[in-house]
Amino acid sequence: MTHFKFNGKWRRDYRFDAFKGLQSRRGSYTSASSNEVSDGTVSLIINDDTSENPDPDKEQIEALNFIIDNPSLILNTLRKGIASIYEDLKIRYEYEGDDEGSQERFPPIKELSDYDNVFGVGNIFVQLPS
Repeated sequence: MTHFKFNGKWRRDYRFDAFKGLQSRRGSYTSASSNEVSDGTVSLIINDDTSENPDPDKEQIEALNFIIDNPSLILNTLRKGIASIYEDLKIRYEYEGDDEGSQERFPPIKELSDYDNVFGVGNIFVQLPS
């Protein structure tokens, strides 16, 4: 089903259900921008092939429609991805269990949905299918 309506702009903000409830990442360089959770709005950038065609490729629109049609799948895949690297990130960013800042950046995780408090999505770049 086609949900995404192309309006002639290759860059725009768009609200995706898949990203609702995550950290709000609308700050500089997609930094956390608020203590409030995200409403799902991200910056959407569709790469242009610089041809005469003013619209995105069919595959680019299909990729966006997939995200729109499958919010639970997308969210759970993101959570599992974060879970797979969480401990490595703690090491890389010098997690110290006694340090309040470390505990804030890397809170204890008991279930996958707890990851919603430690990451967010600020941008989506839709690349060229070729």
